[in-house]
Amino acid sequence: MGEYTRALGYHEKALHIFQRTLSANHPMMATCYFLIGTVYESMNQNSEALLHFDKALYIRTRVFPSHHPD
Repeated sequence: MGEYTRALGYHEKALHIFQRTLSANHPMMATCYFLIGTVYESMNQNSEALLHFDKALYIRTRVFPSHHPD
């Protein structure tokens, strides 16, 4: 569990940096939320993972057109 906690810390640190330097709808914000969600999913904290996946999806659906390959 220690490595997941460590990874989560790094991703959250990146998120805080991005929040200060990027717009709220920047694609990197979506990527960061997604990565945090994957760590929570690996830790079997599915409700927390879902919150972050939802944030990522919300941003991506507003930034990219529906026919975008991502």
